[in-house]
Amino acid sequence: LIFLFVFRAGPESSSILIWASLVLLLALFAMRNWWQFKTGERRKRASRRGIVKASINGIVLGSIWGATPILTLPSSTSTEHLIVYVMMAGMICGGGFALSAIPQAVMSFLVPVLIGSTFGLIYSAQYMQLFVAILFVTFAGIIITASLSHSRTFIGRIVAQTESDERGAVIGMLLKNFEENSSDWLWSTDAQGRLERVSERFAGAAGRIVEDLQGQPFLHLFEKPQSQKHPGFGIVLECMRHHTAFRDIELPVIVHGKTHWWRMTGQAFMEEDGTFTGFRGVGSDISGHKAI
Repeated sequence: LIFLFVFRAGPESSSILIWASLVLLLALFAMRNWWQFKTGERRKRASRRGIVKASINGIVLGSIWGATPILTLPSSTSTEHLIVYVMMAGMICGGGFALSAIPQAVMSFLVPVLIGSTFGLIYSAQYMQLFVAILFVTFAGIIITASLSHSRTFIGRIVAQTESDERGAVIGMLLKNFEENSSDWLWSTDAQGRLERVSERFAGAAGRIVEDLQGQPFLHLFEKPQSQKHPGFGIVLECMRHHTAFRDIELPVIVHGKTHWWRMTGQAFMEEDGTFTGFRGVGSDISGHKAI
């Protein structure tokens, strides 16, 4: 709209009108795609076709914007030059960072814009425009380099997240298989010592349901005098207080009025900055062995 208003009476007004119509068509096309993306089913994976499509869109859009300086600069005034400079600088900077997630689209868009801006500046046949062209090329080079660097960082994070998710899925599958095919069970607490992610096998061993145990203090499982008087309870208590590991500690536990024996192993977990996040461990009911 600004371009149409500024160049409405110039010799290039008809060319600007055609140019503005193309920009409007592309804007409407982009809005249609945005609406389909917003209301349709979200894609969870990128495709080669999508990257190629984004690159083609970048070439078309970049070519249209790159034609602007060639159409306007040769016959425009110094004030009109300023408007063109601001517009093209904004397109180079904004386009470079808006498309930085897809490096192919960055190059497809910025190269036509840069070529058109440079030719328009040189074609205007003004001595000072040569220096402006040099500045445009320099700044565009910086934007392209920064955009490609950002895209590498972005892609690196996506790859790292994907690998982490895959490792997490494998670990989850192994842990599920362990609990389904072993007499042992897994247990974990948060930093305050409250049980989290309680499994059915663990709840069954404690004679409770999962919902009852979830969020309960781990040490409350051993609240009976028979448990707390046992030397093993003191060891577990000290280890949990000082965030140290314990292994194969045998403890008596009262379940529905009967004494059961558990063998408990636990490990304290820390964040990278040393912040304590809780305990993870393995437990098993060894009452049968004790009876023998």
